[in-house]
Amino acid sequence: MKLSIVIRTLNRLEYTVRTLLSIDRNCGMNKNFYEIIVVDMGSTDGTVEWMKSIEKDGFYPIRPIFMEKNIGDGRGLQEGIERSVGTYIAQIDNDVELVTHGYFHKLICIYEQLEKFGLKVCAVGGSHRQGIEKNSAPMRFGKKRYPQGFDIFSITFDSPNRKKDLKIFYSAWTTAAFIFRKEFTSHPFGKNMCNEWCGHWFDKGYDNFLCEDVKFWHIDSGATGAHVQKQYDKFPDYKYIFRHYRNFIKEK
Repeated sequence: MKLSIVIRTLNRLEYTVRTLLSIDRNCGMNKNFYEIIVVDMGSTDGTVEWMKSIEKDGFYPIRPIFMEKNIGDGRGLQEGIERSVGTYIAQIDNDVELVTHGYFHKLICIYEQLEKFGLKVCAVGGSHRQGIEKNSAPMRFGKKRYPQGFDIFSITFDSPNRKKDLKIFYSAWTTAAFIFRKEFTSHPFGKNMCNEWCGHWFDKGYDNFLCEDVKFWHIDSGATGAHVQKQYDKFPDYKYIFRHYRNFIKEK
């Protein structure tokens, strides 16, 4: 298995549906090469029942884990990682949509190319669709190597049609949708999720990288089932998951 995608959920079913649909449409990998592990931390809005129906149907490569209570983001991510089988781990929030087609495939290619350049890579993430400046502010430990929080360079990415220079940032932090090799989980994620984890590996000489040209976006707080249907009805090949969701809401 090439990639294990770990998502944590606590209610917000409509957001989770949109996140899964965007993975299905824009992951860029055959379903035989990735798995999705959803760690639910005590949802009460129907998320648990919906995920069980998806798993039972077998259409989607999803493996849900149901916790009895909210164990925190860091521990939730660790639970998913411990049961994963992928060479790479992808962390994605359940209120994120992947915008760039081939999102995780491109991040893996970038990760491997950076390693070939001799760089010490910890994590590689995409950027918010509005630009790199919309990502988290520089953390305290970013000043050790990058006074502005990040430095910029570019690499050539071999796409199916042409070579393209991608804008890459050295970064002290990660984003809401990033990948890393499983061996980096030897240092666990804590209560503050990625901040302390990034700092640990940063202090050991490893860098995080953000790609300006691989985009995601956070779903706004006003999302509703109607918005989900309007957005995805134009993608007939990927209406299957949404139909599960729509029927589930009707039954309730």
